[in-house]
Amino acid sequence: RIDSAGNVGIGTDDPAQKLQVKGTNALGLEVEDSTNYWAVYPYTDNTLRLNYNNSGSDELIMYSDGAMRLAYQPAFSATVGAAQDNIAIDTEVTIVLGTEIFDQGADFATNTFTAPVTGRYQLSANVLYANIDSAANWYWLNIKTSNREYRNIYSPLGLDQDITYKTFTVSILADMDASDTAYITFQQDGGT
Repeated sequence: RIDSAGNVGIGTDDPAQKLQVKGTNALGLEVEDSTNYWAVYPYTDNTLRLNYNNSGSDELIMYSDGAMRLAYQPAFSATVGAAQDNIAIDTEVTIVLGTEIFDQGADFATNTFTAPVTGRYQLSANVLYANIDSAANWYWLNIKTSNREYRNIYSPLGLDQDITYKTFTVSILADMDASDTAYITFQQDGGT
């Protein structure tokens, strides 16, 4: 039904919006072209869901409290598989992330994250160093993206002995374009 204000009602004779759909059991809205479609539908757990081409999983779920779950939101977690020993001095070395904990979106491979779309990405690295040489000029942990570098630098000069352990952390919100990459490097300047 279309009322005098131009509102369209499906399942209602008195639409309160420009488009209002009412009903029970398998109520939904589908938008499609000749090969693809998006389905939007309320679910029995009081969520609103969005599904692409009946993919078997909902790409977006919006909860009644406003929280949202994006099934394929880019996210990954990886850790080293084994210690990297005897790092070359005065050389930037890529941190080898040999164990993937999860990769939601399949955007992480061979120590490198590749941005699937243009946006802002939260990137964090937490690395434990052993046997920090007090004679080194500095150490740094670096998250390198296609656009810029984000670095945590530490100088042990002035210490009277080597340090057994030190944790370095870098956490940034990086602007990345689609297909930009990010990976972690380490460098020691001077010392042994």
